[in-house]
Amino acid sequence: MTMLLTHCTVIDGTGAPPLEDAAILLDGRLIADVGPADELERSPRSRRARRVELDGAHLLPGLWDAHIHLGAVVPPHETAFERETEASYVLRAVRKAQDNLRCGVTSLRALGDRYDTDLRLRSAIETGLIEGPRIFCSGDVKWSILSAGEDEFRRRVRERIQAGVDQIKIMATGGIPWRADNMDYMTCTEGELRAAIDEAHKWNKPVAIHAMGDDSIGIAASAGADTIEHGFVLQDGGGLDAMLGNGSYFCPNLAVTDAWNPDELEDGVFSEYLMTNATEARKHHHPAFRRAVELGISIIAGVDNLPERHGPIGAEMHRGRIALVEELRLMIQNGLAPELALAAATREPARAARVDDRLGTLEAGKFADVVAVQGNPLDDIEALLRVEAVWKDGKPVRLAPRLSDDGAHAPAEEEAQAVASS
Repeated sequence: MTMLLTHCTVIDGTGAPPLEDAAILLDGRLIADVGPADELERSPRSRRARRVELDGAHLLPGLWDAHIHLGAVVPPHETAFERETEASYVLRAVRKAQDNLRCGVTSLRALGDRYDTDLRLRSAIETGLIEGPRIFCSGDVKWSILSAGEDEFRRRVRERIQAGVDQIKIMATGGIPWRADNMDYMTCTEGELRAAIDEAHKWNKPVAIHAMGDDSIGIAASAGADTIEHGFVLQDGGGLDAMLGNGSYFCPNLAVTDAWNPDELEDGVFSEYLMTNATEARKHHHPAFRRAVELGISIIAGVDNLPERHGPIGAEMHRGRIALVEELRLMIQNGLAPELALAAATREPARAARVDDRLGTLEAGKFADVVAVQGNPLDDIEALLRVEAVWKDGKPVRLAPRLSDDGAHAPAEEEAQAVASS
Protein backbone atom coordinates (compact mmCIF):
# COMPACT_ATOMS: atom_id res chain seq x y z
CA MET A 1 0.00 0.00 0.00
CA THR A 2 1.15 3.54 -0.81
CA MET A 3 0.13 6.14 1.78
CA LEU A 4 0.68 9.89 2.03
CA LEU A 5 0.77 11.27 5.58
CA THR A 6 0.22 14.96 4.97
CA HIS A 7 -0.19 18.37 6.60
CA CYS A 8 1.99 17.65 9.61
CA THR A 9 5.24 18.77 11.19
CA VAL A 10 8.04 16.24 10.72
CA ILE A 11 10.76 15.77 13.33
CA ASP A 12 12.91 13.35 11.33
CA GLY A 13 15.37 12.46 14.10
CA THR A 14 18.47 13.39 12.12
CA GLY A 15 19.00 16.60 14.07
CA ALA A 16 17.51 18.78 11.34
CA PRO A 17 14.98 21.44 12.41
CA PRO A 18 11.33 20.37 12.37
CA LEU A 19 9.78 20.64 8.90
CA GLU A 20 6.39 22.32 9.06
CA ASP A 21 3.49 21.70 6.66
CA ALA A 22 5.24 18.53 5.60
CA ALA A 23 4.33 15.08 4.34
CA ILE A 24 5.77 11.57 4.33
CA LEU A 25 5.14 9.15 1.49
CA LEU A 26 5.06 5.49 2.56
CA ASP A 27 5.49 2.78 -0.05
CA GLY A 28 4.79 -0.59 1.49
CA ARG A 29 7.00 -1.05 4.53
CA LEU A 30 9.45 1.70 3.52
CA ILE A 31 9.57 5.49 3.58
CA ALA A 32 9.64 6.66 -0.05
CA ASP A 33 10.02 10.41 0.53
CA VAL A 34 9.88 13.17 3.14
CA GLY A 35 9.35 16.81 2.24
CA PRO A 36 7.02 19.81 1.98
CA ALA A 37 3.38 18.77 1.67
CA ASP A 38 2.70 20.77 -1.48
CA GLU A 39 5.65 19.15 -3.29
CA LEU A 40 4.84 15.58 -2.28
CA GLU A 41 1.15 16.03 -3.08
CA ARG A 42 2.10 17.00 -6.67
CA SER A 43 4.52 14.11 -7.01
CA PRO A 44 3.51 11.42 -9.55
CA ARG A 45 4.24 8.78 -6.91
CA SER A 46 1.52 10.28 -4.68
CA ARG A 47 -1.32 10.15 -7.20
CA ARG A 48 -2.43 6.66 -6.21
CA ALA A 49 -1.50 7.02 -2.57
CA ARG A 50 -4.08 6.88 0.17
CA ARG A 51 -4.09 10.32 1.81
CA VAL A 52 -4.05 10.61 5.59
CA GLU A 53 -4.74 14.16 6.78
CA LEU A 54 -2.94 14.83 10.05
CA ASP A 55 -4.11 18.40 10.76
CA GLY A 56 -0.79 19.67 12.12
CA ALA A 57 0.19 16.65 14.21
CA HIS A 58 3.90 16.10 14.80
CA LEU A 59 5.43 13.02 13.16
CA LEU A 60 8.55 11.42 14.58
CA PRO A 61 10.39 8.12 14.24
CA GLY A 62 8.96 5.13 16.08
CA LEU A 63 10.15 5.20 19.69
CA TRP A 64 12.47 2.66 21.32
CA ASP A 65 12.56 1.27 24.82
CA ALA A 66 16.23 0.32 24.86
CA HIS A 67 16.08 -1.73 28.08
CA ILE A 68 12.99 -3.81 28.64
CA HIS A 69 12.15 -7.12 30.28
CA LEU A 70 8.89 -8.37 28.83
CA GLY A 71 7.99 -10.72 31.66
CA ALA A 72 10.54 -10.28 34.43
CA VAL A 73 9.33 -9.07 37.83
CA VAL A 74 10.95 -7.23 40.72
CA PRO A 75 10.15 -6.99 44.45
CA PRO A 76 7.63 -7.26 45.92
CA HIS A 77 6.09 -9.25 43.07
CA GLU A 78 8.76 -11.91 42.51
CA THR A 79 7.45 -14.10 45.34
CA ALA A 80 3.90 -14.09 44.01
CA PHE A 81 5.13 -15.01 40.52
CA GLU A 82 7.84 -17.53 41.44
CA ARG A 83 5.62 -20.49 40.47
CA GLU A 84 4.14 -18.83 37.41
CA THR A 85 3.67 -21.12 34.43
CA GLU A 86 5.57 -20.56 31.23
CA ALA A 87 2.28 -19.88 29.44
CA SER A 88 1.35 -17.16 31.92
CA TYR A 89 4.79 -15.57 31.54
CA VAL A 90 4.44 -15.48 27.76
CA LEU A 91 0.95 -13.97 27.95
CA ARG A 92 2.19 -11.17 30.19
CA ALA A 93 5.02 -10.55 27.73
CA VAL A 94 2.56 -10.24 24.85
CA ARG A 95 0.48 -7.74 26.81
CA LYS A 96 3.51 -5.62 27.68
CA ALA A 97 4.84 -5.62 24.11
CA GLN A 98 1.48 -4.64 22.63
CA ASP A 99 0.84 -1.92 25.22
CA ASN A 100 4.17 -0.38 24.27
CA LEU A 101 3.41 -0.54 20.56
CA ARG A 102 0.09 1.25 21.05
CA CYS A 103 1.95 4.00 22.89
CA GLY A 104 4.28 4.58 19.93
CA VAL A 105 7.13 2.28 20.99
CA THR A 106 7.79 0.38 17.76
CA SER A 107 11.15 -1.16 18.81
CA LEU A 108 12.24 -2.89 22.02
CA ARG A 109 15.71 -3.98 23.09
CA ALA A 110 14.82 -6.97 25.27
CA LEU A 111 17.60 -7.56 27.81
CA GLY A 112 16.64 -10.79 29.52
CA ASP A 113 13.57 -12.99 29.83
CA ARG A 114 12.94 -16.51 31.10
CA TYR A 115 12.18 -19.27 28.62
CA ASP A 116 13.69 -17.22 25.74
CA THR A 117 10.27 -15.58 25.61
CA ASP A 118 11.55 -12.61 23.63
CA LEU A 119 12.82 -14.92 20.87
CA ARG A 120 9.46 -16.68 20.68
CA LEU A 121 7.55 -13.43 20.66
CA ARG A 122 9.79 -11.94 17.98
CA SER A 123 9.08 -14.93 15.75
CA ALA A 124 5.32 -14.68 16.31
CA ILE A 125 5.37 -10.98 15.40
CA GLU A 126 7.57 -11.41 12.34
CA THR A 127 5.37 -14.19 10.95
CA GLY A 128 2.21 -12.11 11.49
CA LEU A 129 0.72 -14.40 14.12
CA ILE A 130 0.29 -11.46 16.50
CA GLU A 131 0.72 -7.70 16.32
CA GLY A 132 3.71 -6.29 18.17
CA PRO A 133 6.82 -4.09 18.07
CA ARG A 134 10.21 -5.01 16.70
CA ILE A 135 12.09 -6.96 19.35
CA PHE A 136 15.87 -7.11 19.52
CA CYS A 137 16.45 -10.17 21.66
CA SER A 138 18.92 -11.35 24.28
CA GLY A 139 17.03 -14.46 25.39
CA ASP A 140 17.53 -15.84 28.89
CA VAL A 141 20.59 -14.13 30.41
CA LYS A 142 20.83 -16.03 33.68
CA TRP A 143 23.73 -18.00 32.21
CA SER A 144 25.97 -14.99 32.77
CA ILE A 145 25.72 -15.26 36.57
CA LEU A 146 25.88 -19.07 36.69
CA SER A 147 28.80 -19.72 34.32
CA ALA A 148 32.45 -19.83 35.36
CA GLY A 149 35.63 -19.78 33.31
CA GLU A 150 36.62 -17.97 30.14
CA ASP A 151 35.99 -20.99 27.91
CA GLU A 152 32.53 -21.42 29.41
CA PHE A 153 31.70 -17.78 28.78
CA ARG A 154 32.75 -18.12 25.15
CA ARG A 155 30.72 -21.30 24.78
CA ARG A 156 27.61 -19.73 26.24
CA VAL A 157 27.95 -16.69 23.98
CA ARG A 158 28.11 -19.01 20.96
CA GLU A 159 25.08 -20.90 22.24
CA ARG A 160 23.11 -17.66 22.57
CA ILE A 161 24.10 -16.59 19.07
CA GLN A 162 23.02 -19.93 17.65
CA ALA A 163 19.70 -19.48 19.45
CA GLY A 164 19.19 -16.32 17.38
CA VAL A 165 19.80 -13.41 19.75
CA ASP A 166 20.40 -9.89 18.44
CA GLN A 167 22.76 -8.87 21.24
CA ILE A 168 24.57 -10.48 24.14
CA LYS A 169 23.54 -9.34 27.62
CA ILE A 170 25.87 -10.00 30.55
CA MET A 171 25.14 -9.44 34.23
CA ALA A 172 28.49 -8.22 35.55
CA THR A 173 27.35 -7.08 39.02
CA GLY A 174 24.45 -7.27 41.43
CA GLY A 175 21.82 -4.57 41.73
CA ILE A 176 19.26 -2.97 44.02
CA PRO A 177 17.39 -6.24 44.86
CA TRP A 178 20.63 -8.22 45.42
CA ARG A 179 21.74 -9.37 48.87
CA ALA A 180 25.06 -7.55 49.05
CA ASP A 181 26.56 -4.62 50.89
CA ASN A 182 28.17 -3.34 47.67
CA MET A 183 26.26 -3.20 44.39
CA ASP A 184 29.48 -3.05 42.39
CA TYR A 185 30.80 -6.48 43.40
CA MET A 186 31.44 -8.31 40.15
CA THR A 187 29.68 -11.60 39.49
CA CYS A 188 32.29 -12.59 36.90
CA THR A 189 36.01 -12.08 36.44
CA GLU A 190 37.55 -9.52 34.14
CA GLY A 191 38.91 -12.36 32.01
CA GLU A 192 35.47 -13.95 31.67
CA LEU A 193 33.94 -10.63 30.71
CA ARG A 194 36.60 -9.90 28.11
CA ALA A 195 36.28 -13.40 26.64
CA ALA A 196 32.52 -13.02 26.25
CA ILE A 197 32.73 -9.58 24.66
CA ASP A 198 35.50 -10.70 22.31
CA GLU A 199 33.49 -13.75 21.25
CA ALA A 200 30.33 -11.72 20.65
CA HIS A 201 32.17 -9.17 18.56
CA LYS A 202 33.66 -11.90 16.40
CA TRP A 203 30.07 -12.73 15.45
CA ASN A 204 29.24 -9.03 14.94
CA LYS A 205 26.89 -8.91 17.91
CA PRO A 206 26.73 -5.88 20.25
CA VAL A 207 27.14 -6.49 23.97
CA ALA A 208 25.08 -4.93 26.78
CA ILE A 209 26.65 -5.03 30.24
CA HIS A 210 24.62 -4.72 33.44
CA ALA A 211 27.03 -2.90 35.78
CA MET A 212 26.64 -0.58 38.74
CA GLY A 213 29.78 1.37 39.64
CA ASP A 214 33.12 2.72 38.53
CA ASP A 215 35.16 -0.47 38.89
CA SER A 216 32.87 -2.78 36.95
CA ILE A 217 31.98 -0.15 34.34
CA GLY A 218 35.61 0.76 33.83
CA ILE A 219 36.44 -2.90 33.17
CA ALA A 220 33.41 -3.44 30.92
CA ALA A 221 33.93 -0.31 28.84
CA SER A 222 37.66 -0.95 28.37
CA ALA A 223 36.81 -4.51 27.31
CA GLY A 224 34.62 -3.15 24.51
CA ALA A 225 31.09 -3.09 25.95
CA ASP A 226 28.74 -1.50 23.45
CA THR A 227 26.25 -0.37 26.09
CA ILE A 228 26.43 0.04 29.84
CA GLU A 229 23.16 -0.54 31.67
CA HIS A 230 22.24 1.22 34.93
CA GLY A 231 25.38 2.70 36.55
CA PHE A 232 23.39 3.23 39.74
CA VAL A 233 26.40 3.87 42.00
CA LEU A 234 28.74 5.59 39.57
CA GLN A 235 30.74 8.28 41.33
CA ASP A 236 33.97 9.90 40.18
CA GLY A 237 36.23 6.88 39.93
CA GLY A 238 36.71 6.66 36.19
CA GLY A 239 33.66 4.73 35.02
CA LEU A 240 32.25 7.65 33.06
CA ASP A 241 35.66 8.45 31.56
CA ALA A 242 35.97 4.82 30.47
CA MET A 243 32.58 4.96 28.75
CA LEU A 244 33.54 8.17 26.98
CA GLY A 245 36.97 6.93 25.99
CA ASN A 246 35.71 3.64 24.62
CA GLY A 247 32.56 4.95 22.94
CA SER A 248 30.14 2.93 25.07
CA TYR A 249 26.51 4.01 25.16
CA PHE A 250 24.97 4.68 28.57
CA CYS A 251 21.44 3.42 29.32
CA PRO A 252 20.87 4.85 32.81
CA ASN A 253 17.25 3.91 33.68
CA LEU A 254 16.71 7.08 35.71
CA ALA A 255 13.07 6.18 36.39
CA VAL A 256 14.25 3.12 38.32
CA THR A 257 16.09 5.07 40.99
CA ASP A 258 13.37 7.70 40.97
CA ALA A 259 10.79 4.97 41.66
CA TRP A 260 12.90 3.10 44.24
CA ASN A 261 12.25 5.85 46.77
CA PRO A 262 12.29 4.48 50.34
CA ASP A 263 10.11 7.40 51.45
CA GLU A 264 7.33 6.36 49.06
CA LEU A 265 7.53 2.56 49.23
CA GLU A 266 5.37 0.65 51.69
CA ASP A 267 6.93 -0.22 55.03
CA GLY A 268 7.23 -3.91 55.74
CA VAL A 269 7.09 -4.94 52.09
CA PHE A 270 10.73 -4.41 51.14
CA SER A 271 13.68 -5.86 53.00
CA GLU A 272 16.21 -3.77 54.88
CA TYR A 273 19.11 -4.60 52.50
CA LEU A 274 16.99 -3.62 49.50
CA MET A 275 16.07 -0.27 51.04
CA THR A 276 19.73 0.32 51.87
CA ASN A 277 20.71 -0.35 48.25
CA ALA A 278 17.90 1.88 46.96
CA THR A 279 19.02 4.73 49.19
CA GLU A 280 22.64 4.36 48.03
CA ALA A 281 21.59 4.30 44.36
CA ARG A 282 19.44 7.40 44.69
CA LYS A 283 22.36 9.26 46.26
CA HIS A 284 24.66 8.76 43.27
CA HIS A 285 22.70 7.92 40.15
CA HIS A 286 21.19 11.17 38.89
CA PRO A 287 24.28 13.26 39.71
CA ALA A 288 26.36 10.74 37.73
CA PHE A 289 23.98 11.09 34.80
CA ARG A 290 24.39 14.86 34.89
CA ARG A 291 28.14 14.36 34.70
CA ALA A 292 27.69 11.95 31.76
CA VAL A 293 25.72 14.66 29.95
CA GLU A 294 28.48 17.20 30.61
CA LEU A 295 31.08 14.78 29.21
CA GLY A 296 29.05 14.16 26.05
CA ILE A 297 28.56 10.41 26.56
CA SER A 298 26.01 8.95 24.13
CA ILE A 299 22.73 8.25 25.90
CA ILE A 300 19.96 5.75 25.14
CA ALA A 301 16.62 5.50 26.94
CA GLY A 302 15.29 2.37 28.60
CA VAL A 303 12.85 1.75 31.42
CA ASP A 304 13.82 -1.64 32.97
CA ASN A 305 11.44 -2.85 35.72
CA LEU A 306 9.86 -0.57 38.32
CA PRO A 307 8.45 -1.40 41.78
CA GLU A 308 4.83 -0.86 40.80
CA ARG A 309 2.12 -1.51 43.36
CA HIS A 310 -0.45 -2.72 40.81
CA GLY A 311 1.73 -5.61 39.65
CA PRO A 312 3.78 -6.50 36.57
CA ILE A 313 0.98 -6.31 33.98
CA GLY A 314 1.29 -4.26 30.78
CA ALA A 315 3.55 -1.32 30.03
CA GLU A 316 5.69 0.02 32.85
CA MET A 317 4.12 3.08 34.48
CA HIS A 318 5.68 5.74 36.71
CA ARG A 319 3.84 8.55 38.46
CA GLY A 320 0.72 7.74 36.45
CA ARG A 321 2.45 8.04 33.08
CA ILE A 322 4.06 5.73 30.56
CA ALA A 323 7.47 5.20 32.15
CA LEU A 324 9.47 5.77 28.94
CA VAL A 325 8.13 9.33 28.76
CA GLU A 326 9.00 9.81 32.43
CA GLU A 327 12.51 8.52 31.65
CA LEU A 328 12.92 11.17 28.97
CA ARG A 329 11.50 13.86 31.26
CA LEU A 330 14.03 12.91 33.94
CA MET A 331 16.83 13.06 31.36
CA ILE A 332 15.81 16.60 30.42
CA GLN A 333 15.41 17.54 34.08
CA ASN A 334 18.99 16.36 34.64
CA GLY A 335 20.51 18.42 31.86
CA LEU A 336 20.05 16.55 28.58
CA ALA A 337 18.85 18.80 25.76
CA PRO A 338 15.30 17.92 24.57
CA GLU A 339 16.52 17.04 21.08
CA LEU A 340 19.08 14.64 22.57
CA ALA A 341 16.47 13.14 24.89
CA LEU A 342 14.24 12.44 21.88
CA ALA A 343 17.25 11.01 20.03
CA ALA A 344 17.87 8.74 23.05
CA ALA A 345 14.55 7.05 22.24
CA THR A 346 14.89 7.06 18.44
CA ARG A 347 18.19 7.49 16.59
CA GLU A 348 20.68 6.48 19.28
CA PRO A 349 19.18 3.08 20.20
CA ALA A 350 19.10 2.21 16.49
CA ARG A 351 22.80 3.01 16.33
CA ALA A 352 23.53 1.00 19.48
CA ALA A 353 21.64 -1.97 18.02
CA ARG A 354 23.53 -1.55 14.72
CA VAL A 355 20.34 -1.08 12.71
CA ASP A 356 20.52 2.66 12.03
CA ASP A 357 20.73 1.91 8.31
CA ARG A 358 17.03 1.06 8.45
CA LEU A 359 15.59 2.45 11.70
CA GLY A 360 15.80 5.44 14.03
CA THR A 361 15.09 8.35 11.66
CA LEU A 362 12.46 9.34 9.11
CA GLU A 363 14.42 9.16 5.86
CA ALA A 364 13.75 7.72 2.43
CA GLY A 365 14.65 4.04 2.25
CA LYS A 366 14.17 3.32 5.96
CA PHE A 367 11.41 1.24 7.49
CA ALA A 368 8.16 3.15 7.89
CA ASP A 369 7.94 3.19 11.70
CA VAL A 370 6.18 6.48 12.42
CA VAL A 371 4.39 8.06 15.39
CA ALA A 372 1.97 11.00 15.27
CA VAL A 373 1.51 13.02 18.46
CA GLN A 374 -0.35 16.15 19.49
CA GLY A 375 2.16 18.90 20.20
CA ASN A 376 5.89 19.30 19.80
CA PRO A 377 7.90 16.96 22.07
CA LEU A 378 10.92 19.23 21.66
CA ASP A 379 8.97 21.92 23.52
CA ASP A 380 7.14 19.58 25.89
CA ILE A 381 8.26 15.96 26.12
CA GLU A 382 4.84 15.03 27.50
CA ALA A 383 3.50 15.46 23.96
CA LEU A 384 4.65 11.83 23.61
CA LEU A 385 1.76 10.88 25.90
CA ARG A 386 -0.71 12.24 23.31
CA VAL A 387 -0.32 9.62 20.60
CA GLU A 388 -2.74 10.05 17.70
CA ALA A 389 -1.51 7.33 15.35
CA VAL A 390 1.24 4.73 14.98
CA TRP A 391 2.54 3.02 11.86
CA LYS A 392 4.93 0.09 11.91
CA ASP A 393 6.30 -1.25 8.62
CA GLY A 394 3.93 1.18 6.92
CA LYS A 395 0.86 -0.42 8.46
CA PRO A 396 -1.40 1.44 10.89
CA VAL A 397 -1.41 0.05 14.41
CA ARG A 398 -4.75 -0.40 16.16
CA LEU A 399 -4.70 1.89 19.19
CA ALA A 400 -7.61 0.06 20.85
CA PRO A 401 -7.52 -1.78 23.18
CA ARG A 402 -5.38 0.84 24.84
CA LEU A 403 -4.43 2.39 28.15
CA SER A 404 -7.11 4.57 29.71
CA ASP A 405 -6.77 8.36 29.58
CA ASP A 406 -5.79 8.64 33.24
CA GLY A 407 -2.71 6.47 32.71
CA ALA A 408 -4.12 3.38 34.41
CA HIS A 409 -4.64 0.11 32.62
CA ALA A 410 -8.09 0.02 30.99
CA PRO A 411 -10.47 -2.52 32.58
CA ALA A 412 -11.25 -5.57 30.51
CA GLU A 413 -14.84 -4.48 29.81
CA GLU A 414 -13.65 -1.08 28.49
CA GLU A 415 -11.12 -2.84 26.28
CA ALA A 416 -13.84 -5.12 24.92
CA GLN A 417 -16.02 -2.12 24.06
CA ALA A 418 -13.07 -0.41 22.37
CA VAL A 419 -12.43 -3.47 20.21
CA ALA A 420 -16.11 -3.76 19.30
CA SER A 421 -16.28 -0.15 18.15
CA SER A 422 -12.98 -0.12 16.24
